[in-house]
Amino acid sequence: MNDNNGYRELIRKYRNGSCTADELKRIRELIHTPEFLAALEQQWEAGIEQPFKTTELDRQRQFQQIMSGISMAKENNAIPTKTGKSLWSSIGFKVAACIAFCAFASLLYFLIQPKVGPGDSTALSDINSLVLPGKQTAQILFDDGTAVDLEKIVGDTTIVRPEFSVSKTRDGKITYHFHRGQNENRLVYNTIVTPKGGEYKLVLPDGTVVWLNAMTKLRYPVAFQSDTREVNLEGEAYFEVTKVTNLGKRVPFIVKTGEQSLEVLGTAFNISNYNQQVVTTLTEGKVKLIYAGNKVTEKFLVPNEQAKYDVRKATFTKDVVDPFYFMAWKNGNFAFDNASIYEVMGAISRWYDVDVHYHGDLDKVRFSGSISRYENIDKLLKTIALAGGVRFDRKERRVDVM
Repeated sequence: MNDNNGYRELIRKYRNGSCTADELKRIRELIHTPEFLAALEQQWEAGIEQPFKTTELDRQRQFQQIMSGISMAKENNAIPTKTGKSLWSSIGFKVAACIAFCAFASLLYFLIQPKVGPGDSTALSDINSLVLPGKQTAQILFDDGTAVDLEKIVGDTTIVRPEFSVSKTRDGKITYHFHRGQNENRLVYNTIVTPKGGEYKLVLPDGTVVWLNAMTKLRYPVAFQSDTREVNLEGEAYFEVTKVTNLGKRVPFIVKTGEQSLEVLGTAFNISNYNQQVVTTLTEGKVKLIYAGNKVTEKFLVPNEQAKYDVRKATFTKDVVDPFYFMAWKNGNFAFDNASIYEVMGAISRWYDVDVHYHGDLDKVRFSGSISRYENIDKLLKTIALAGGVRFDRKERRVDVM
């Protein structure tokens, strides 16, 4: 196996974990040859090593994200522009170049290290320490208590229930079809749940599209009523709401998140409900926010505005933001603008399914930048640490931040 296609097949099998012990040994022998390194570099540049298919534009964006660098700075050292992005000095460009080199070198490092193949006696310990990025995975919980694991259902499949059908398309999208009949006036609820390291895209019965982030639960009716549409959310989701009319009147769409109720007629927005804080970011249209107990009077948001509601303190704040940072996750990226290390590691913990422990005073460590959510976790942590401010120690699924 000395041709380029053979090398590419070896690298592909390594990336999806299907290499035999002999193939892994072969890779470690080839890693020092110019021909194999050239094949590896071609796959890196082409984005073939990514676990999901990418377009040319995706690959260009990922490369630009690496080259633009990730800045870790003390709270008062960042120099924001009007869009919230940090300005780079000549030193910053050198750091960016170093990050790009480290990213490639890191890939070589992991290829050189002994890995697991079928029949390898160290398989169990290696599998336990393997931390992969999240993927399209979720469960649907039906109202009768049964559950369906969507990851195990092949594309173009329809599940027929007494009152409705659930279809999974070839690209993994879930859609509903209600069976008109004697029970059409009874609300039948389903719940879709994404675990740590999971995300999913769902089309609701009215055509509204919902992207669910990791550790998220959405409860919704299989068929909406004629005068209102209401869902319940825990976690984080991005909504693109379809406008629906009934007898010439628009039917409102309501998202209940803890003590907050969001009412909208037709718009796009992101809601995050982690750590006792509801964060609503509007990208299109207009929404009304209502809070239980009248602790906060009703509020309105217009595009590029963000509302934060602290559940424990029952306090409300509103700011103008760049929505890019709050919807990047649905486009396959981590993106932060002067975020605390706790926010950064919270997102990483949910996506990679790891436990994070903090040591020392990290309150002033801030982070700005973006990077693909499909990076190897060790490469991601090394890139963050390279910019300064923190260091990491990972042992299997535990990450210590110091």
